[in-house]
Amino acid sequence: MVRDLARVLVIASVAVLTPAIASAETLGLGGSLRGLGGVASVDSGLSAGVGMDAPDMLANAGPRIKGVNAGGGFGAELFVSIHDLRIGLDTAVLFTDAFRLSNAPLPNGFTASTRSATSFAFALFFGRAFEAGPLRPYVDLRFGLALVQTSIRLEHPTFGFVGATQYDGYRFLFGPRAGMYVPLGNRFYIDLGGDFDILGFNRVAGFAGIAWLVGSDDRDRDRDRWQR
Repeated sequence: MVRDLARVLVIASVAVLTPAIASAETLGLGGSLRGLGGVASVDSGLSAGVGMDAPDMLANAGPRIKGVNAGGGFGAELFVSIHDLRIGLDTAVLFTDAFRLSNAPLPNGFTASTRSATSFAFALFFGRAFEAGPLRPYVDLRFGLALVQTSIRLEHPTFGFVGATQYDGYRFLFGPRAGMYVPLGNRFYIDLGGDFDILGFNRVAGFAGIAWLVGSDDRDRDRDRWQR
């Protein structure tokens, strides 16, 4: 499912960008690598991960995780700018402690537990950048797929730990982002901002990272003016 959605996002972005690129006079290309900290809010049923063979007793128990945890992780984006418009793809990964696991009682004294979780965001975004002296604030709207993964451990009072299976939960992602580029030098910037997901697992995430922006002659002249 993740691969299929990623393919759809790439095709959609190409379809959106191609006509604009063909006619635009002022183009830019940019990207960013970010460290992030945020809060994941999860209430999701789980299914065995792709390629995972879950024990029948666990698959029939309807496992579900729920809770709110803070965590840290990283993210990246790549975009094309057309004048002040931004269109691109981004991804984020947030590592957290385990969420509360619930499931139907397991037979023969078995119990299930989790120890950690990882949430992912895969998004297509579009937005706009602005000029504010030497700074370049921006706002985006993101939509795509949110994924949470956790490993469910099976234990028995006599035999102890007997195995673990990766389980996944999915949700559509939708929400705004606001940020700001602070010039570091020629073509490089500090990237500061936050994501606010209305739909998704990573409810709020602040980030800081390094961005690079390459533009046309017009954008280069703007950058020179900011740095003066």
